[in-house]
Amino acid sequence: MKIVLIRPKTPSRFALTFPLSLCYLASSVRSCGHEVIMEDAALFANSPKESFAKYNNENVDMFGIQILSGMHQWAHEFVELVRSEKPEIQTVVGGPHITSLAELAMEHIGANFGIMGEGEYSLPQLMEAVKSKRADDFKKVPGLIYREGNSYKRSKCSYGLIENIDTLPFPAWDLSPPHLYEKFGSGATQALKGRRLAPVLTSRGCPYKCTFCSSPYLSGRKIRFRSPNEIIKEIQCLVDDYGVDEITFSDDNFTMRIDRAEEICDKLISEGPHIHWRLPNGIRIDRLSDALIEKMARSGCYGVGLGVETGDPEMIQRVNKKLDLTKVRPVVRKFREHGIQTSGFFIVGFPEDTVETIERTIEFALSCDFDRIQVSAFTPYPGSVLFNQLFRAEERNEYEHLVMSYLTEGTIPRINPILDNNQIHLFQNKFIKKYYLRPKVILSLLRQLRFSQVVAISRHPLITRWFSRKESVWTSDVS
Repeated sequence: MKIVLIRPKTPSRFALTFPLSLCYLASSVRSCGHEVIMEDAALFANSPKESFAKYNNENVDMFGIQILSGMHQWAHEFVELVRSEKPEIQTVVGGPHITSLAELAMEHIGANFGIMGEGEYSLPQLMEAVKSKRADDFKKVPGLIYREGNSYKRSKCSYGLIENIDTLPFPAWDLSPPHLYEKFGSGATQALKGRRLAPVLTSRGCPYKCTFCSSPYLSGRKIRFRSPNEIIKEIQCLVDDYGVDEITFSDDNFTMRIDRAEEICDKLISEGPHIHWRLPNGIRIDRLSDALIEKMARSGCYGVGLGVETGDPEMIQRVNKKLDLTKVRPVVRKFREHGIQTSGFFIVGFPEDTVETIERTIEFALSCDFDRIQVSAFTPYPGSVLFNQLFRAEERNEYEHLVMSYLTEGTIPRINPILDNNQIHLFQNKFIKKYYLRPKVILSLLRQLRFSQVVAISRHPLITRWFSRKESVWTSDVS
C-alpha cells in the first residue's frame, strides 16, 4: 500500500520542531513493505486544500494524519476533502488528540479510523486489515477506533503501548531531512551552538501525576528506556548521514534513571560523537546528582529546561507536582558552575491560582539564578486531570457537550473563578517583563544575540498576539 503521513499546519510556527513521531511511524510502516510519503503542512504552512491538491493524481491508498489539539480543525477539513473528492482513499488519524478524546474526536473529524496510543505496531496492522477487508481483523488492531455503520467502535485491544522501544527502527530521517528545520532551531532567548539540529528520543512514559499534564495518560505511567548503545548509534548516524552537530533529547524524563543518563554521557565523552546537546523539554529537579551534572557538561550539554511551574508551596501541592522548592536554587547554581544554561518553566493561571500565588511565583523566579525563563498561560490539555475537571468528565452528557463545543468552536469552560483570561495574559506579560527587563539579563541576551533569535522572537506567540490584537482560542468561555 501507499500511505501519505501528514502533520497539519500548526497554530504557530514559533520553534517548529522536527516531526519525530511521524518519522517513527514511517520507518515502522516501511519495514513492513509499504510505501510512505511525508507531508509536513506545518513546515510549509499549507492549508488543507494545498496539501490535498498535491496528491490529486497520486495513486494513494491511505492518508495518515497526526493530530495535536489545536490541529484538529485542519484535519477535519482535510478529511472532508478526501471524503468528497477521493472517497476510495482511507483516512486514519492518531496522536495525543485522538488518544485523549477518542470517539468524540473521531465524530468531529470524520476519519475512517483512529489509533489511540503508540502507532508504530498498530498502523502496519491496520494497513494489513484494510488490505484483507475482513471485519474481524480490525478488532485485533491495538488501540483502533473504527467506523461501524453510523458510529465508532473500539478494537478488543483498547490501547497501543510498545513495551520494548529498542525494537523500533530508527526514524525515517530521509523523508524529512533535518536541514529543512534549521531556521526553526534557535529559540528566542538561546541560539544554537551547532549548525544543524535533530531530536533524539531515549525514553517514553512518565510515572508522575501532575494534574496539568497529559503525558502520563498518553504514553503510560511506566517509563520505558532505550539502551545507551542504540542511542549512540542513532546519534552517529545523524552525524554521518545528515551533518547533524547538535542534539535535543526530547524525552519527558531523560534523567529519571540517573545511572542510565550518566552512561549516555560517559559514552558521548569516551566514544563520541562529540556534539552539542540540550534538554529543552525540561527535567525533574529532584532527578539529578552533582556527578550527573558534571558529566552532562563534559559530554557537550549546554542548556537544560527545569520544570518548576509555580513558586507557591500550596499550589505545588494542588497541582500534584511533588517538588521540594528548596532544591531549586542549589541545582540552578550547580548547573551555572558547570557552564550549563538553565531555563525555568513556569505556568500562570491554574484554576486555583490567585493574585497572591502568582505574585509569589514571580518573586520565587526572580530569587533564583535562572539564565532564562519560560512563562506559559495555563492551557487545559485533553487527557490531563485538570481538563477532565474543567470539562466535567464525571457528567457524561455535559462532558460530551463541552468537548464538542471546544472541538467545533474553540470554547472551553471558565478556567479560573477569580482571574479571567485577559488578566491571566496580563500576569504572563508582567512576569516575562519583570524577569527579562533586568540589567544582568538584558546584558546576557545582548552578548549572545544572533539574527536567528531575532527571527524567532518575531514568531513568538506573545509578539504575534500583541501585533494582531487577537486572543487565543482558549479565551472564549461557555457556561
